[in-house]
Amino acid sequence: MGRVKLKIKKLESTSNRQVTYSKRKSGILKKAKELSILCDIPIALLMFSPTGKPTLLQGERSNLEEVITKFAQLSPQERAKRKLESLEVLKKTFKKLDHDVKIQDFLGSSSQTVEELTHQVRILQTQLAEVHQRLRCNFGAFGC
Repeated sequence: MGRVKLKIKKLESTSNRQVTYSKRKSGILKKAKELSILCDIPIALLMFSPTGKPTLLQGERSNLEEVITKFAQLSPQERAKRKLESLEVLKKTFKKLDHDVKIQDFLGSSSQTVEELTHQVRILQTQLAEVHQRLRCNFGAFGC
């Protein structure tokens, strides 16, 4: 049987979600690694399976702390700008696939102030640091 074109939306069945994740995980890891090598960029990809198991990929020259630091040093305005640019690309892609997508669905509240976004960034940085610490513990690093 040939491939079936899936609508890009959350799979309702938990078992289907896990199967799809398992099948696609290696492909996205391969693409991220190729992108890192081809473009000579630092990259860190952190994914959690539907069951909550973490997968971490770092590029060959990448250091997770450096990637996070580089991201954290972007101003909230620059992050918001890049987020909008990414969402515009997503919107165009979905449109080509004949899906109607509202960018506002991805953005949340549009009335967020810079201070609120900065606070949100701090919370996310704290959560990321905690996840990083757990990953170091899970992958046998010292100091846990």
